[in-house]
Amino acid sequence: MTQSLSRNRRAFTLIELLVVIAIIAILIGLLLPAVQKVREAAARAKCSNNLKQIGLAMHSYADATQSKFPVGMHDDDGDSWCWRIHILPQIEQGPIYQALLAAGMWVPPNGGGQTNNGNVDGIPNSQANNTWANAAATKPLPVYVCPSDTLPDVSSNNYAKANYVGNSGNRNSWTSGSWNTCANPNGGQQNGILLYANNNDNTWVSRITEVTAADGLSTTVMVGEATSNKFATLGNTGDCSYPSWVGRNSGGCNGWRCQPALKLGDAGPGGVTAITLNMWKLNPTADESAASFGSLHSGGANFLMGDGSVKFVRDSITTTTYSAMMSRNGGEAVSNE
Repeated sequence: MTQSLSRNRRAFTLIELLVVIAIIAILIGLLLPAVQKVREAAARAKCSNNLKQIGLAMHSYADATQSKFPVGMHDDDGDSWCWRIHILPQIEQGPIYQALLAAGMWVPPNGGGQTNNGNVDGIPNSQANNTWANAAATKPLPVYVCPSDTLPDVSSNNYAKANYVGNSGNRNSWTSGSWNTCANPNGGQQNGILLYANNNDNTWVSRITEVTAADGLSTTVMVGEATSNKFATLGNTGDCSYPSWVGRNSGGCNGWRCQPALKLGDAGPGGVTAITLNMWKLNPTADESAASFGSLHSGGANFLMGDGSVKFVRDSITTTTYSAMMSRNGGEAVSNE
């Protein structure tokens, strides 16, 4: 009886095997987009959480400094620290902060030393030079990295990246100057929350109270995402535009000096080219892509607002609304888009 059953058993035919393989391939094809969507949703949520932590750190810093936010970047040339250094203790990176202090290249807020002409934050000018490199700056910090981004974690010059950059405003308040330099206009003209300290002698900071009621903390950008641009790509991670968390602008970069720490966003005042969201993707050959916020998320980017909330802003946002979100004191209305 057993032998009879064994003789009646047959293997799959070639056609049946091909049908099974085709069914499996179809199922994989159907499931893969769903898996990718879940993975991207998780990455976007992690990115949003990073920005929320940065927001808490910013407000904790402001609580300790008479409502002042940090300096955006300390100088317009050389190698300069940026706002991310200031909040290291608030994001539980005290040892790295202390390592930078020990290197003797950094003066903390109200930490003594020479105060140059009218520095409103109590910090001397950047003391920029080409010798401040420190091993601490080579360490990637997860809170500064978006999991969706594809730029390498460390630049070709061994500085760890950050995908979150400060908002220095739009160009509507400028009386002179070029968008791609740091030396002009000065921080007194910039209307964002994190400002360039850019004439070697003075530094500028903004206060919470400088975000006017008409602009609103909840509708004014403090920090946004950054990724590749025309000058910082997977194949080119030089320091001029590569967003390293220490700041770093490496003087002599032909104007591309502050983009590692600060960005702009506007509707193109005075007939100049608008600096829009995700220019690296929508207009990758434009020089202005180096000054624009952007991300690898599908359809937009995460932004930290002045009140500590996080919003996902879509690529379809109008240039008028986008520009209004960048100003802390312009009184522009921000529509719900």
